[in-house]
Amino acid sequence: MSARCGLAALSTSANSIRINGNPTVDPGWVVSAGGIDSWLAQHTDAEIHEYMTGLTDPFASLTTPTPSPNPTATYTCVPGTTSTRGDYRTKTDIAYTYWKGANSNNATTQVTYTGTGSHTNVTGSWPVTWQTNQTLTTGVVNGVASPGVSTTTWSASSLSGSGANRIWEKVVTTVTTEYRNVVTTTTTTQATLNQGTYTGGFDVGCTTVMNPGIYVINGGRLKITGQYQVTGAGILIILKNGAYIDFTGGSNVTLTAASSAQLQSVGGLTSTQAGQLAWMLVFEDRNSTGTNNRNRINGNNSTTLNGKIYLPKSDVTFNGTANVTSACLLIAAAQITLEGNTNMTSFCPSGMTNTDEVSHGNASVKLVA
Repeated sequence: MSARCGLAALSTSANSIRINGNPTVDPGWVVSAGGIDSWLAQHTDAEIHEYMTGLTDPFASLTTPTPSPNPTATYTCVPGTTSTRGDYRTKTDIAYTYWKGANSNNATTQVTYTGTGSHTNVTGSWPVTWQTNQTLTTGVVNGVASPGVSTTTWSASSLSGSGANRIWEKVVTTVTTEYRNVVTTTTTTQATLNQGTYTGGFDVGCTTVMNPGIYVINGGRLKITGQYQVTGAGILIILKNGAYIDFTGGSNVTLTAASSAQLQSVGGLTSTQAGQLAWMLVFEDRNSTGTNNRNRINGNNSTTLNGKIYLPKSDVTFNGTANVTSACLLIAAAQITLEGNTNMTSFCPSGMTNTDEVSHGNASVKLVA
């Protein structure tokens, strides 16, 4: 983890910042109101300050927002579909043949007949006008459908003769269809989420899109794991009543916090509150019971988290890697554990800094983790 602007924890615990495993860490500053794992002093050149007084919570004045509107919401995966649309036109060919036999079922001998009731074959032509942008049968491609659609009928009565010499007319109608501009669209099984309260949380079970807005996780967990792609741009996640986050596994996760303008236009917050909570990705309600060893971020190179994660009542464990692309990843928690082979190349995109401070003076740090 390379974060030259600092690593800090406000917990007074003797293990406020813990190291399990052998992470890649180069934080510059490490400060805490409690104890700091000796691994950092032994394996980095960081300036270590533990059991410090005067550290402050930069988000202490923030209150838990309530989105407006705030409907009761549920997580549902909608099965994917495949549909085909395009243009088509048809032509119809009619062929007449004549058969001899006592009845139509056993008339097996084809004959030449030009007498009363006989017909001349009809060769159809393509119409100039196409039926455009129509729903088509799945599997249709551009070109002429082959062999076309054929229907066969016998005339209702014989044309001439009697007994074994009775003549029957057999009609073969062939409809051929031509297609152009055929486009087949396949959608994956997907959950599309909107702002609201998700009581009991949810486990991601398919490709998931979180539309801009404020998501209240009222108890339970928000779990992202497995092979599913999860994207959310312009979102704020609120954890209440012991709710926690569990971002683990090989998911392709890209979550970006909401701007002040999005929190106002979609979330329904006042301009003052929206400004205070801008770029906050995860916010734990101070009235929550908190959690122990439950908040986890175990990402990989396809995990992108843009924004601040604030867990004043709970701990958080990092294991793996994560990317940032558009906003600094700032983490404030009651206790922090860096575990396994944690390797974070940067907390902030190139050229960007974070201005939140937890102390003033020689140990001032602008990144809270």
